[in-house]
Amino acid sequence: MKIVADKDIFRVGEFFAPHGELLLLPGRDITREHLVDADALLVRTVTRITPELLHNTRIRFVGSATSGIDHVSPDIQASGAVHFFNAAGCNAQAVVDYVFSAVAFVSSARGKDWRSWRVGIIGAGNVGSRLGKTLEAIGMDFQIYDPFLDSTHPLSPQFASLEEVMALDVVTIHTPLTRYGPFPTWHMLDEAMLSGLKDDAILINAARGEVIDNGLLAAFLAVHPDIDAVLDVWENEPDISQELLHSTFMGTPHIAGYSMRGKLNGTRWVYEDFCDYFGLASPTQVPERAADLLQVEKKEDELETLNALILSAYPLSRDSLVNSQNNQGNKGQHFDNLRNNYPFRKEFGDYAVRQDALSDQIARALNALKFQLV
Repeated sequence: MKIVADKDIFRVGEFFAPHGELLLLPGRDITREHLVDADALLVRTVTRITPELLHNTRIRFVGSATSGIDHVSPDIQASGAVHFFNAAGCNAQAVVDYVFSAVAFVSSARGKDWRSWRVGIIGAGNVGSRLGKTLEAIGMDFQIYDPFLDSTHPLSPQFASLEEVMALDVVTIHTPLTRYGPFPTWHMLDEAMLSGLKDDAILINAARGEVIDNGLLAAFLAVHPDIDAVLDVWENEPDISQELLHSTFMGTPHIAGYSMRGKLNGTRWVYEDFCDYFGLASPTQVPERAADLLQVEKKEDELETLNALILSAYPLSRDSLVNSQNNQGNKGQHFDNLRNNYPFRKEFGDYAVRQDALSDQIARALNALKFQLV
């Protein structure tokens, strides 16, 4: 068997090399010529899967070790000519961690308690639903916009219109990118929607950059300086708008889901489906690692203690594009380099905190965020 894979898929060689010839390539450089005599293709979102890419190849299996399928042609998904699998939800908890790190970061800068903020969630898929359940466990008010879901969804009491969601303190986006159908998300947040944001709102996008018209957003933020935007995804990645980047409170290089556990889930889930499809031996079992103990440095204010713990587990500013670019010549290449060489972070659930050092309120919040209390 011959397997062509994006070289930056986490531990791809460890999982797939035993099953045949493994050709590792940069994801953006994979072409049809590489696939003519290959049986399986393993990708991330940077590789466009089109009929032209697979034409006259012997590819039978395509696995995407990430969430989202906007990089896969609808013709491929519908034809059934190849078996397609994507690891939907593999990094959902990592993205939830990103959202709370962003909220804690803005909260620390503003000196405001984020637990009193009302949160609007756009999209209640794997990430949005998990985020909603976390907010519910903390005891925060939130509303969700997702026109594809009905009253059978466990969070349906929080369903609201897009306009209502956009008017809350924090607006966080977790939709797929779609261009067709009854509710396309491409440029869903246009000028009319952006104008519905509160004057001091926090806007977070860790879904797909094209959900927001980036040109309009840059112009909007220029005249609304009190709105703090935290963006992990962008139009035209990796050649993103520098004007928009420098208008944000924080901009990161599409790494919200890049936790070690999330990346391992993505590779392992694709591997399990690969083994099932080709009738191979049972997948490798990966042992769980012990949690790291986070030291609690008590601050005078309870909120400062909570934010310090969150930002110790994931210091969002470490991933700032602005801080890392400096005088980088090729900004697009720098963006890709940061993604491809990202030091996979741990999730909140990989950290333990001594409960006897915490107040009941902080313990409740940390427990909801999946920290281990010991």
